[in-house]
Amino acid sequence: MLSKLKNFNFKNHGYIYMFNCRKCGEEKNWLLCSRETYVDIFLTKKEYVIMCPECSNGQEIDKETFKDYKKIADINTEFLVKKITQVEYMKKLNNYVKEKLVNSADIT
Repeated sequence: MLSKLKNFNFKNHGYIYMFNCRKCGEEKNWLLCSRETYVDIFLTKKEYVIMCPECSNGQEIDKETFKDYKKIADINTEFLVKKITQVEYMKKLNNYVKEKLVNSADIT
């Protein structure tokens, strides 16, 4: 009889917004993470979370929220690793916010 092996694949996608953690009380830029759970070789579950970098307290988020936060995390990472200047960083964030506002206006 074969035993079922559970494996986890955890990925840090970068920093998003500043949040105040209810557990440790620190105000930090939280991390955007995903975790895939496999039984044997089959993907059985994918979770998306935002997490305090200080104490690892987290909150599960849905896939759509993850996609939004992922864009922000990518922009933040580009700035943090000095791929873009502060001016380019602000421009990209402003463009993202404008895009979100236009898309939300199209829905209503």
